[in-house]
Amino acid sequence: MPVSSPEPSTTRKPQLEPLLSSQVQCVLATTLEGQPQQHLMAYASVPDQHCVLMMSFHQTRKVNNILAAEGVSLLWDNRTGNCQDHTEGWCLTAQGQAAIITAVDAEFKSLQHIFLSRNSNLMALAKHPDSVIIKIDIEDFFVTLGYQQSYRLTWSVQDNNKAAD
Repeated sequence: MPVSSPEPSTTRKPQLEPLLSSQVQCVLATTLEGQPQQHLMAYASVPDQHCVLMMSFHQTRKVNNILAAEGVSLLWDNRTGNCQDHTEGWCLTAQGQAAIITAVDAEFKSLQHIFLSRNSNLMALAKHPDSVIIKIDIEDFFVTLGYQQSYRLTWSVQDNNKAAD
């Protein structure tokens, strides 16, 4: 099955950053013993690092799942619960590898700052001594518009590894 459909001339391929910034939560999918698990999460995106950040307490099911299996997926959408969703709705998915960053890791404070710049209402979680950062290095993004148009999307910034070449 092809990843994308022919693009009608009246439809423009969406850009990634506006989709990411239009929502305050997404669904994080992990696995536990081969079974999918979903978690509603606040997040911050970091395009120049090609990653998404989340925070959690260390002793949670989602963190334990990631420690056992790093492969995760993410889901964002704009559902309204109305029939217009069939034609005007969108769904953004991402696949990647997650890592748990703790307070002893060198990058913790800078990533915490990025997370809090978008989620200042979660200060108590972010400053709790048992909190961790879930850093997801994104491999692919896909967006579906209505039921018929699907596209692969990429960050709009230049890949840091390619810039060094």
